[in-house]
Amino acid sequence: MATPACIAVLKSNKEVTWTYVNFDGHVDQCGRKLIEHYNDQELAEKLVSMGDISVLKKTMDCPVGHSFATPAPDCTVFYERERGEDNVKARHGDLELYLRCNKNVIRYMFKDGQWHVVRQTSNKGSITDRYTPLVLGEVLSGLHD
Repeated sequence: MATPACIAVLKSNKEVTWTYVNFDGHVDQCGRKLIEHYNDQELAEKLVSMGDISVLKKTMDCPVGHSFATPAPDCTVFYERERGEDNVKARHGDLELYLRCNKNVIRYMFKDGQWHVVRQTSNKGSITDRYTPLVLGEVLSGLHD
């Protein structure tokens, strides 16, 4: 069964660019790969710019012959690049739109030079007040439930 996630990059102007991940969105899978293999602004932006992802792996740079049907080991599978699908490009908007559009998924965001997992911590206030970005490395270390 798929565990979906959204991966986002928050820009300095408060604009967000995000993409969808279909499989293995769990913190110990997708989250760990983000920290270990995509842990700087340039890599995070490149990853998100590639559009929706079937499975996040260690690299985006894959050898000739890599495809959805025959994926190369450790190579991320993108819906547009590997499957030729339409309507799977990265999305853009403000933080509120990102939070509203991505319910029932695990949310990751690269901001302030590091990855965060964005969790709902309240049911009160504006939508942006209801969510808290937790440093992903701390979540993986067990500092947050």
